[in-house]
Amino acid sequence: MIAYNRVARTLFSAATRASQDTETLNTVQLGPFELAGKEPLKLQIPIDASVIEVFADGRACLTERAYPARRAWASGCSRGEVMLNSDRWRSGR
Repeated sequence: MIAYNRVARTLFSAATRASQDTETLNTVQLGPFELAGKEPLKLQIPIDASVIEVFADGRACLTERAYPARRAWASGCSRGEVMLNSDRWRSGR
């Protein structure tokens, strides 16, 4: 899960359900991040195999590892609105 708490001014990621493998570490990362007024949060989330990076407005970055046992994606928003845009990028390899 990737989330922003506007009241606490924190950006966080929780990989607590990143794998069905019980031997995999479940991590939570939290960092200060402030948006001005009603400034929208823009995230870029490149995924490369098991590495997930979260870039927030070019000012903050979180990195997680995930080892999913199945391919499944979900998105949502508890308040406000969310807009998703997916681009596929291939490396030169």
